[in-house]
Amino acid sequence: MRTIIVAFVVLLTIFSCDRDGPPPSDEGKIIGYWGGSSESTRNVDGSFNGTTRPCRTYHMEFREDNTLNFQVSEQVAPQQCTLKKDWRHEGRWERMANEKYRLFLTSADGRQDSIIKPERIWFPQENVMLIQFEPIIDNGVDKPFYYEQLFFKQN
Repeated sequence: MRTIIVAFVVLLTIFSCDRDGPPPSDEGKIIGYWGGSSESTRNVDGSFNGTTRPCRTYHMEFREDNTLNFQVSEQVAPQQCTLKKDWRHEGRWERMANEKYRLFLTSADGRQDSIIKPERIWFPQENVMLIQFEPIIDNGVDKPFYYEQLFFKQN
């Protein structure tokens, strides 16, 4: 009987240990001003598919009070980008879980403009943020790629 109890305790210990632990929280990492560097397209498996648009970038400021400022860059000359002055939106953001956020943008006349729900927002290293947008749908057929936007935290 004692052997059965010891075996049970040993098995319980082995199978109840969480070797990896819970995933680290990304809470608070999004706060700050993020400058986009480029937009890339990736195959659904995550591999790079060869398309990069250096001037197709966004600049976002996520504030602690859950408000945000959202701007878009435009190409003004070869290898030269600038923020579009007529495309500046305020809004708010909401963290739903690790890597899951929603962005609510408001147009210049105060109406809610759009709700953006990226597939994933994550922070692979300090001061780096990646946003993965949903796979592209064309005429009701999923294309085998998605957009990914790379951001660097600005001070």
